[in-house]
Amino acid sequence: MYGGKISNNVVEVASNYGGGGVYAHDGGTFEMYGGEISGNEVKGNDGGGVSMVAVSFNMYGGTISGNTASEYGGGIAAYNDNFTLTGGEIKNNSANKGGGVYMYSYDESNTLTVSGSASIIEN
Repeated sequence: MYGGKISNNVVEVASNYGGGGVYAHDGGTFEMYGGEISGNEVKGNDGGGVSMVAVSFNMYGGTISGNTASEYGGGIAAYNDNFTLTGGEIKNNSANKGGGVYMYSYDESNTLTVSGSASIIEN
């Protein structure tokens, strides 16, 4: 994602994973260089802005803000993932647990690396 906006989507989920703005599952890489993922909502599950299962997510810039999840990960919910945050901002997201970022690993394989100008604030 190099620009643009993914916003104001609502997902109602009874089981599995959410992903109000973006849902990535089983392999591959999602890269965010700019743009905005905002105002998305997941009812009944996880990942208001972004939900990832067994993928790599590299965030170099952009904003993930104002997303909500009724369960985990208002901004981002990551399951068995590698998440690298070197730029951009994750802010003003809300969830029952993990307002900004929620990570869970079934086999202790999750990694979160934060560096550079990246910020996770006010969640």
